[in-house]
Amino acid sequence: MTPADRAAERFREVHGHVPVGVWSAPGRVNLIGEHTDYNDGFVLPFALPHRVAVAASPRTDGRIAAITVGDDGIPQRAEPVPVAALTPGRVTGWSAYVYGVAWSLRDAGFPVSANLLITGDIPTGAGLSSSHALQCAVALALLGLSDITPIPDPLPTASPLPLPAPALSPHGTPLASTAPGTGTGAPPSPPAPSPPSTATTTTPGGTTPGGTTPGGTTPGGTTPGGTTPGGTTPGGTTPGGTTPGGTTPGGAALAAAAAGGGGVTARFGGGGEGGGGRPSLEQVARWVQRSENDFVGAPTGLLDQTASLRCVAGHALFLDVRSGAAEHIPFDAPVLVIDTRVRHSLADSAYGDRRQGCERAAALLGVGSLREVGTGVDLGGLPEDLRPLVRHVVTENERVLATVAALRAGTDIGPLLAASHASLRDDYRVSCRELDIAVEAAVGAGALGARMTGGGFGGSAIAVVPPAVDDAVRDAVRAAFADRSLTAPRLFAAAPSPGAGRDR
Repeated sequence: MTPADRAAERFREVHGHVPVGVWSAPGRVNLIGEHTDYNDGFVLPFALPHRVAVAASPRTDGRIAAITVGDDGIPQRAEPVPVAALTPGRVTGWSAYVYGVAWSLRDAGFPVSANLLITGDIPTGAGLSSSHALQCAVALALLGLSDITPIPDPLPTASPLPLPAPALSPHGTPLASTAPGTGTGAPPSPPAPSPPSTATTTTPGGTTPGGTTPGGTTPGGTTPGGTTPGGTTPGGTTPGGTTPGGTTPGGAALAAAAAGGGGVTARFGGGGEGGGGRPSLEQVARWVQRSENDFVGAPTGLLDQTASLRCVAGHALFLDVRSGAAEHIPFDAPVLVIDTRVRHSLADSAYGDRRQGCERAAALLGVGSLREVGTGVDLGGLPEDLRPLVRHVVTENERVLATVAALRAGTDIGPLLAASHASLRDDYRVSCRELDIAVEAAVGAGALGARMTGGGFGGSAIAVVPPAVDDAVRDAVRAAFADRSLTAPRLFAAAPSPGAGRDR
């Protein structure tokens, strides 16, 4: 039974009638491009087959009420709250993620009173964006109860994402001149791009079967395990969204990464509403981001919401966060997710400190964001604690571009994943012992590359693992944890899956 099926069934049991509809949204893995989204940079996520589902029906008393059903099958109820009375700080725990979306939509002109029942199978606290999947599913459900379906992304073309030539810094000291092995050096040069391949098209809505995975705890509650579903997308097409408009500056790898083809490009205009008052998916992502930033108190960027709403099956989403340009890059390499079971909370961690450090560095460098810092910038004038943050963001953007070029050309991305993990560990300092052990064990057993994924401070690592060594890699990771008396990790394969949508 899928989370959507389970949500519909439990809703009927609790409320005595079937829901008006069921909406679901996936978790995500970020292949590469960590902590670049809130610096207006580049990211390359794909959607997981694991989802959060929300069954919903309208209320007539102006209140919103939520129930989550976990692995144990026991409903956990949040106190109904008048939508008009929602304010940041009034609601805490898991229900803040739900009611915060209602608050954000209310302020945007969509006050929706509803009964919601939530199920899911995304391991939470694992750095796989379970909270954003929950919020995206809630947003689509509340809009859907008002007969509002967000405007789907424009149909993509077959051309690769065009990017302008690099905007190099006038400063003289090379940013990537640090010693090898520190995690701060330049990424490998991107391979020569291949000629454009046959065009692909966006994935139509429908269901995507998945495997059965164990669930985990939600923020302040629980989510159930179960069979991984796909889900139909609004209007029969895979939904997407857009990110802020603007120009696209670059680093040294921009020109090389922009050449070549083989992906599906979608270029999106500025956000807001259109189509007779229907919001764009860009705007939905922004409403969700506002709910988490200002209601929950987690200073996240736009990566996770956008990935959950816009990804399509069989592709990674190459997103330029600042311009809103995107390309669906075909990606079918076997990826192993290693959930270390070290739990993190972005609202309670040092995540916010890193973001504030990036903002301070950008201000001191006289730029709007670290996206504007070229590879030749001299960081000598920055405080010592800020230099590594800037190094990571600039070189990570370069690694995203080089990874896109490698995927277009069909060449190895393993060294780029390794360099990303080293930079996150040494420069951004968001890795942890368990993540480092997982990466080292996976690569030592034959994985082509591995890195931590997500915000860090725990959570998950990913590894690109050829089928011939899959068993050996899994055994090596488990043994490495057992040898150190660590909690056994959860391991599962991840295939790029559809984005959020309506299931019934």
